[in-house]
Amino acid sequence: MKKKNKFWKNVLIFLITIIIFLILSELIFRLATYKPKSAWMREHDIEEYREMWGIYYPNTLGEYNLTKEEGVFRIAAVGDSFTQGGGYVDGKDLLSDSFPDYLEDMLNNNFDDRKYEVLNFGFSSTTPLEVYYITNEVVLDYKPDLVILGVTANDRWFGIYNLNPVVYCDINISSEERFRYHLHRTWKLFSYLETKLSGFDFYIDAVEPKELIGMRCVDRSYHGMSYLLSDEGIPVFGVFINDVMYYNNPELPLYRDHHDFEKAIGPFNKSLFRAGIPVVYTPPYFLDLPYKDFVADDLYHYNHKGNRIVAQIVYNYILENKMIPSCDNNADCASRAVDVES
Repeated sequence: MKKKNKFWKNVLIFLITIIIFLILSELIFRLATYKPKSAWMREHDIEEYREMWGIYYPNTLGEYNLTKEEGVFRIAAVGDSFTQGGGYVDGKDLLSDSFPDYLEDMLNNNFDDRKYEVLNFGFSSTTPLEVYYITNEVVLDYKPDLVILGVTANDRWFGIYNLNPVVYCDINISSEERFRYHLHRTWKLFSYLETKLSGFDFYIDAVEPKELIGMRCVDRSYHGMSYLLSDEGIPVFGVFINDVMYYNNPELPLYRDHHDFEKAIGPFNKSLFRAGIPVVYTPPYFLDLPYKDFVADDLYHYNHKGNRIVAQIVYNYILENKMIPSCDNNADCASRAVDVES
């Protein structure tokens, strides 16, 4: 009897030791890898997002009035840092040299029958789920006449600082997926070790067939955008912007030999098509440009020339499809298209 009691006592001590070890390991790992979170990246707190969305954008600081002036055609550009104007050149950011800024200048310089405003609601690191919330919570208050949806290949990434698709996206999640998702979010050491040992990142590889949480939420978010804007009578189209992470050699033209490009854009093509959102693609225009001509100093975003090229592509697409009132009674509207820089 005493031996049996001693056995279970040892088992209990062993289990308690393991639990203490795991707790201490987790605490040490979190302290060693601690990085302060930005206010707009607080997980699970939609109010934090609403607060930042209300004060972040330049247009809320006086550049544009909330109330649209009579005769103004207002375009809203939503997306991530590639829409925002991320990156820097010679230590200066490009927030005032984004493709929406160039697009606004092009429209006003080529048409004088009215004023055009292009409001930039790009927000660094956002996913389509957050773009949907930003559109619903902020963009519609500015009464846009047209919405441009910036799309990049990394939009499927749901990092630990983004809105949780399990919580905020209306998708069906299996019990196993839900458990594993929360396990990765709460047990940081486990998430780190599994990623290192398996080579499979639970968040970043959301597009993989065996891990479709991210793409299901992308699909749902694009449908939500489509329904939301359709109800308001606001047309929308997407612009697929090159993600510089797809370079495999800085000296090679963009995408030419990258075997993952089709894999990266394929799910987005399907999601946008199912949502009824047309898309204009920028990659073909960059194929023959030297890498250093259009990439910012951070080697990830575009410089001034890259953003201008995107704006020129979008501008020509708008004219070709007569998406602005200046083209309503102007049969020669397409002749005002511009040559894309080379």
